[in-house]
Amino acid sequence: MAKSRNINHGALERAHFLRIEQNARAVDQIYHEAVKEFSQLAKTVNFDPNKPFSFDAYPKTLKTANKLFAEMAGSVKSSVVNGMRAEWGEANKNNDSLVKSAYPSASVSDGKFTRFFNRNLDARDSFERRKTNGMNLSDRVSKQTDQFKSEIEMGLDLGLGQGKSAAALSRDLRSNLQDPEKLFRRVRDKYDVLHLSRNAKAYHPGQGVYRSSYKNAMRLTRTEINMAYRESDYMRWQQMDFIVGMEVRLSNNPNHCPVCAALAGRYPKDFKFTGWHPQCRCSAIPIFKSDNELDDDIMRILNDEPLMLPDESSRAITSMPAGYNKWMNDNQDRIAGAKSLPYFIRDNYVKGDVSKGLKFVVVEESAAKPTTLDLSKLIKGDIPTNREVKDVLLAYAELSPDDFRQGLGDVTFQKSRSYLMQHSMRYRPSDNTWVGQSTLTMSTHTFNGTMFEGGSFNAAEQFRSALGAIKKGEKLTFNQEYSIEAMWHEILHAKTKTPPKRLTTAQVKSMETVNQFVARHTYDGFIEKLGGKAIHKETILDKGYGYTSWISNFRERLKAEGIAEKTAIDELSPVLMSNYSKVEFEIVKFFSRHRKTEL
Repeated sequence: MAKSRNINHGALERAHFLRIEQNARAVDQIYHEAVKEFSQLAKTVNFDPNKPFSFDAYPKTLKTANKLFAEMAGSVKSSVVNGMRAEWGEANKNNDSLVKSAYPSASVSDGKFTRFFNRNLDARDSFERRKTNGMNLSDRVSKQTDQFKSEIEMGLDLGLGQGKSAAALSRDLRSNLQDPEKLFRRVRDKYDVLHLSRNAKAYHPGQGVYRSSYKNAMRLTRTEINMAYRESDYMRWQQMDFIVGMEVRLSNNPNHCPVCAALAGRYPKDFKFTGWHPQCRCSAIPIFKSDNELDDDIMRILNDEPLMLPDESSRAITSMPAGYNKWMNDNQDRIAGAKSLPYFIRDNYVKGDVSKGLKFVVVEESAAKPTTLDLSKLIKGDIPTNREVKDVLLAYAELSPDDFRQGLGDVTFQKSRSYLMQHSMRYRPSDNTWVGQSTLTMSTHTFNGTMFEGGSFNAAEQFRSALGAIKKGEKLTFNQEYSIEAMWHEILHAKTKTPPKRLTTAQVKSMETVNQFVARHTYDGFIEKLGGKAIHKETILDKGYGYTSWISNFRERLKAEGIAEKTAIDELSPVLMSNYSKVEFEIVKFFSRHRKTEL
């Protein structure tokens, strides 16, 4: 994803959802202030305990009550609209950074780049005025206010009947905001079912709607503001030729809803994502052209030449994810019978009708997704530059997304004397979860010694020359092939679902032994996806440079116990891919299970 990786998308998303919660707290405060005012107002009436409470029964109070309800509705709407406009602007600001990330020389004042900085304010206004199921934002807020009125009247009926003070009324009403169902039951018990029918609309508001007006307001606030942010993104991305697709990612929440989990994946640029469902916390990340393509774009812009179309990019996403296709197929009966369809169906299908097909052209997955990379499209010369190496690995991550637990974010080069290659990833100590994406680093230092074939080894140099050899169809040397095995070793670290945890020295030794053992046995599949073929596998198993003594001792023990190396791969790989801290113990159990029994 090239230059866009300089932007911390995870931090932007966290800031976005934090602002949404600030808006939700503002609406929460509006509701609590309203409850307080209605509690005080109700104490001014001459309440008849034999009749259900209704503001309509007290003309002198009704005018004040209606004014309070109107002010409340206006405040909620203003809070939502202000939040929508603010997030539209935040999305624009973030997208300005995207433009400058792709084209460092771009500026709003430069006429050649102006088209990439459109704020789409007319589209924002249209978004605010849009209707959903025949209702605009004002209508929906008004409906929730009517629901709130029914809840307030029932709560006041019970509280006034018990002679409670305004403060006590306020406390009870605030409690009822979260769970009005108990309020309905108590009113029904006090009067009869006929009285309940008067508020049946509030008790049965419809499919997919809370019985609590407060919860509905919270959902409306979060959903509308989030959708405004995503809509702004969508509008900008359609105007950016350097964006060739997007990836919808799950949030960092530990428990994901089945819909979000099924639909996460890479989508064509034209797919409109504003959230899978109300209060959705999934995010969308743009996919850029390759660095070489971006450089070509800059020259074309400066020369007033047309740019390469997004779908012509080597990194273009042209098919829908397999998970999306499966979900749509599994839910076709539900979709056909639904009274209201989710936005992603309404927005992406002709007239919102799945049977009419998508609004944009996609390629069938089987035809769209190659099984190997075409290095000739990613490397210009005989030997790739560091930037082209990065493009190759990022393209591989898109080809094999399951090899990276949260995607590949960056590829760097460091003159390190402590490692050949390295995988790294940030984590958040507060909840012990991985944050962001993987970084793969290659050392540019030349290591000297008799253990190396030819007396020296430079990991970055050998990896570059290996890619060049594959591109030209040449056989790999031992050092070239080992550099690919070393990279595969690090990709296995990126693949494991192991949570962040400090390991003991013994646990590290066990984990690295198994990881290296698995890497040496399976790296040939990685080479094949790069377009090459492994020819030194047996020699690398015996004489590979990393963790040499650990691997030799492990293999000798397998041989002494009469255990096939494939058996070790089959039984220990799942542990390696799930939890590093268990590898040491599982090795003990493994040899115990397969130990020879003496007669």
